[in-house]
Amino acid sequence: HCVGGYSDRHIAGSDTIFFVRHYRRPERSYYTLDIRMNNGVPTEVQLHGYGNERHGKYKEHAHRIPKKVREFVNRWKREVLIPWYVEQQKKQEVKSA
Repeated sequence: HCVGGYSDRHIAGSDTIFFVRHYRRPERSYYTLDIRMNNGVPTEVQLHGYGNERHGKYKEHAHRIPKKVREFVNRWKREVLIPWYVEQQKKQEVKSA
């Protein structure tokens, strides 16, 4: 997936790009997850996979994110990302004190 347009935000630390991969094809990026990290709480900007944009002569066809992918990302955010982010915030508060 083309994430070149996000490089400035990624380098600045405002957005973080994650690649969701399938265990059977770990070398291939299955979905790309863009998380905004500077809004007080991590916020999903987009979850994009091959073909889930609108296409067709009149952009009339759209693919949906598979339920398994959506559930995985939601669980990962809840169980991994948010606890990590909270811990980082605590460390920042200790450094500032």
